[in-house]
Amino acid sequence: MKEEKMTVSVIMDDLSGFKKGLKCHHGLSFIIEIGTGEDKRTFMLDTGYNGDDLLNNMEILGFSPDDIDACLLTHKHYDHTGGLKKLLEARSGKMPVFAHPDIFLPSFNCNPWSYAGIPHSKSELEESGAVFVLVSERVEITKNVYISGEITNRNPEYEMLHGYSLIREGKKEMEIHNEELCIHICDEESVHIFSGCSHSGIINIIDDALAKHPDKKLGIVMGGFHFVASSTETIIKQVDEIAKREPKAVIAGHCTGFNGLAHLFGKFGKRFSRFATGDIYHFTVD
Repeated sequence: MKEEKMTVSVIMDDLSGFKKGLKCHHGLSFIIEIGTGEDKRTFMLDTGYNGDDLLNNMEILGFSPDDIDACLLTHKHYDHTGGLKKLLEARSGKMPVFAHPDIFLPSFNCNPWSYAGIPHSKSELEESGAVFVLVSERVEITKNVYISGEITNRNPEYEMLHGYSLIREGKKEMEIHNEELCIHICDEESVHIFSGCSHSGIINIIDDALAKHPDKKLGIVMGGFHFVASSTETIIKQVDEIAKREPKAVIAGHCTGFNGLAHLFGKFGKRFSRFATGDIYHFTVD
């Protein structure tokens, strides 16, 4: 199989790297580029919270809003969706935005109480240029690049829910993040996983990807793992479970938390990296 280049640029994370002028805030955004030249496809995963910061960092890292072929919103929380409107307004044309049908359900943090959902309405975003593609099952959006669909067969032991709630048809429900989606990128041997906050549980997300691509081994796992509110015992158990699935590399940040990052480094050593705003990862997919 022909080798392809895959580059992942961290446009937003809670921590900033070393490039001058970058801005960071509590949020997450990656730009994933596959291939080169006319065959290159460029996807954004999440948009952080503040669109001005997002656009500032894109410019510093050499990206125009028009470079983005499509965007995935991994889940409804404001720190992953709030920058979308400014991104759309800065473009010269419309942009496909992949998300789950539940993305616009109102979501609330209970401790302390606050609205946590997407900060703009569907109509506002469509007026700004979003073309929403709402999916609940796995879909291949271009060769070897998939939107995961819902995370299936979830083991509640590994979920990272932390007390959110939502309103559906006027009734309050526990927020279990059915809307959470990921990007799967496959090569001849592996499936590489790019996640947002992993509220479904990073183990469940990994197992779901391996079940949906049964001929693949686990490649790179990159995203927020939401260990930030977890006990040390829970973190150690989850990190051990990740190791059992033999990832090629683990790259974490955002909501993973210092304790989680420390245990991931302790387990994976050179196969682990803590990403920060402005970091750029170059991979060969073959």
